[in-house]
Amino acid sequence: DEDEDLIPGSNATFPLGFTSSEKQDGDKLLSAIHPDMLDAMLEEEGISRAEAADQIQSMFGGLGSFGSINIDYEITDVENLSASDVADLEESYQDIGGDGIKVDAAKNLELKVSFMGESNDTELTVFKSGLKWYVAF
Repeated sequence: DEDEDLIPGSNATFPLGFTSSEKQDGDKLLSAIHPDMLDAMLEEEGISRAEAADQIQSMFGGLGSFGSINIDYEITDVENLSASDVADLEESYQDIGGDGIKVDAAKNLELKVSFMGESNDTELTVFKSGLKWYVAF
């Protein structure tokens, strides 16, 4: 099944670009953003991909006095977005990357995120473009 990594209780490499047990890395975190969307965001900010990855890594590095920093997450619920909502999401990305970003599917996720001993519930919308899932913005 194409969505077996989206089963509640899982913490597979979807959608954050890393497994919950893997050390966080700026490049891996950026991989959760569609490349065309990332390029547009970086252009708007006037920074390179390497600079963005370094900034993310510095953010985690500044927490180094706490030892190894891990963000653990568990998918607690998954809701498929309707075809209409998928079309709306795709339309909102029409000016990104020349021809726009193709959105094949989208889901709302409920996550339990744990960071430095604190645990919070949060929601995240993700979309599938081609064979990969990305965080929606």
